Amino acid sequence: YSIQGISPDFRTQTGFVNRTDLVRAQIFSRFTRFGKKGGWWDQQQQFLQSTANWTYDGFARRAIPLEMRVNLDNSFVLRGGWRANILPEFQSIAFDPRRYANYFTSAESLPLPELFRVNDRQQFASVIVTVNTPQWRRLGASLSTTLGREAEFFETASVNRRDFEGTVDLRPSAKIRIGALLRYQQFTRVRDGTPFSTQLVPRMRLEYQFSRALFLRFVGQAELRRRDALRDPRTERPILLRASNGTYAPVAARRSLLGRADWLISYLPSPGTVVYLGYGSAADASETERPGDARRTSDGLFLKLSYLFRAGGRSAQKRDAAAR
Repeated sequence: YSIQGISPDFRTQTGFVNRTDLVRAQIFSRFTRFGKKGGWWDQQQQFLQSTANWTYDGFARRAIPLEMRVNLDNSFVLRGGWRANILPEFQSIAFDPRRYANYFTSAESLPLPELFRVNDRQQFASVIVTVNTPQWRRLGASLSTTLGREAEFFETASVNRRDFEGTVDLRPSAKIRIGALLRYQQFTRVRDGTPFSTQLVPRMRLEYQFSRALFLRFVGQAELRRRDALRDPRTERPILLRASNGTYAPVAARRSLLGRADWLISYLPSPGTVVYLGYGSAADASETERPGDARRTSDGLFLKLSYLFRAGGRSAQKRDAAAR
């Protein structure tokens, strides 16, 4: 059970605080049951979590929370090492008008855009289902999906969410390990069924153990993102964003195709002696969304050396030799 408050005037000098003007209260409880010996399930857990968010002054005025979330994570460990999770979640969201002070919409009968009006409080429900296989000697895998409705804070509207994520961990030999991930996420507007945003992420990890001391790892990932131009859910007119110089510009559609590759070689001949050599590169193909047109945007190289000096005379060496 916890409560946290961050003033709107708070300015962090160290660390990272992604949201100010916030009071958050959380309740988290866990219940565990164990199955009978030889039964079809070994363990069952329920994680109950409830979260309420207020603005800083709204909490002082005892107002209704802006955001309320309740979820119940049902975790099952089945016979043979199989795992399953079913997590239903319920939300009640009210959009804070102060966070949209620079949002406007075009008006046909007015010379200047009119202030954007946020939507009323809305309720949402979704469910996440995850299945994990046992960690067999050569293979392990998982599959997860999310279905339901969620809040879309850019347009203060509701969207249908569809997520699918699959992972595979292959170990064809004692020296090779291959991991693959594929994630697809789509949000569609509830009011008209048009796509709001999509995300596609393939990721590959390859590890090779040359010897006990020498190790190689490669990680490659691509990420395709698309987001539609923002529209006012009341009028379907474009949403305009006011800049610091007083001009207005529509929030246009966005798309990006980014890639990254990282290499790491580690050499550990003895405890305390370590050599790490790594290289990473990022690429951008957002203009055409064709991998062949990608241009390199950043490169990084790092080297880490560590050596452990052992203090002591011949007596210490003799004791070490005797212990071995």
